[in-house]
Amino acid sequence: CSFSSTSINHITHHISHPKTIKSKNNQNKNNMTDNTTSKDPWVVVTSFWPTYRVCNGTSEVELLQSPYSTISLEGGEDGFETKKEAILYAIAQRDRSCWFEGWAEMHDEYDEDDDISIDESVDQWCSSDLENVDNDEEQIIQVMLLSEYSEEKERRNKILKKAYEEQLAKTDAARCKKAQQIRRAGRVYYSFPPPPRGYDIPADVELLICNGKLFNVPRKDQLQFKDEGQVAPFDISRLTACKSIELQVINSKREDIMKVTELIFASCKDKLEEFHWIGARDVPYIIGSNSGPHARECMQNLKVLSLPFARGFDPDDLVEVSKFPSLERLDLRSSLDMQHGMHIYYDDSGRNTEMPYSEAFLTVCQKCEHLNHIDLGDIMTELDGFSVFSMTLDRFV
Repeated sequence: CSFSSTSINHITHHISHPKTIKSKNNQNKNNMTDNTTSKDPWVVVTSFWPTYRVCNGTSEVELLQSPYSTISLEGGEDGFETKKEAILYAIAQRDRSCWFEGWAEMHDEYDEDDDISIDESVDQWCSSDLENVDNDEEQIIQVMLLSEYSEEKERRNKILKKAYEEQLAKTDAARCKKAQQIRRAGRVYYSFPPPPRGYDIPADVELLICNGKLFNVPRKDQLQFKDEGQVAPFDISRLTACKSIELQVINSKREDIMKVTELIFASCKDKLEEFHWIGARDVPYIIGSNSGPHARECMQNLKVLSLPFARGFDPDDLVEVSKFPSLERLDLRSSLDMQHGMHIYYDDSGRNTEMPYSEAFLTVCQKCEHLNHIDLGDIMTELDGFSVFSMTLDRFV
């Protein structure tokens, strides 16, 4: 909007304010009269823009995408016959707004009992002039024609629609590129989110443990599966020549999971090379030191272990992985829990303690001599100044 540069910077931090809603009005101001037709009345428009406290956006698109960005009419579309009437209404709205508290005193305006003298060239007010640095958003009140308000809404919608379409195209291109990479590698792979947004190369068999029973259920249907007696449990003897397995567990106790997985590993024997367990839990009891003999034997020959989105996966669970000598690839996407390191990260006395997963991580790298690939997903991505990495691992790792 057409504010001073000081006001603009308060609203949008270090960027220029979006193009003025008033541009058309300013261009044609000399050609207008104070009165207007009922078809295009004068209206009062209130808009909000995020400050740098809640939005570090560097473009108008990012500002408009913020939930703090809004635009609306005050007093309805019927508006006012004259600009003076609209300004009087806008001033009343401004004086009632908590964003403009202290405005009249700051600008030495009229007392409540004084007659109001209207300067029709002043038809917009921005709360950033009050320089309240604690604001999450700033309020702008403007007087304009209804047609100008409609044009501004349409302009914003076009910007957002274009940004959405561009982002959709980028996402689709990235998905296609990822799919090509996965196909070239020719390995079992599970995406998050799953298809159609992601791309999967499924394992030889996809299994689900539900209510302590084993079922052959495609990954896309596993979380919605209900054991209602209509699907027969999976025949474990079919796993004899199986080299790769995908597994999820729902509604099952640890003892039941141990029992079923022991049968799985007993059937696979030394054939199993890849184990993809989505949402893993109780790792030491299912595939670690406290597991059954068949599980421990199977893990000695395992080449690929995938434990994405594991639940309650602590550093001791990660140490268990170091006991799989043949491991070549390890997938721990979204499994390292930053809750274990928050007290260290926020320690005011200075951080002299290693992050919780660092030692376990190095143990895995040192003991698994054949390990050449570890997938930690978007662990380095920062949000509000910190990442999962910063609360789980040390830089030297």
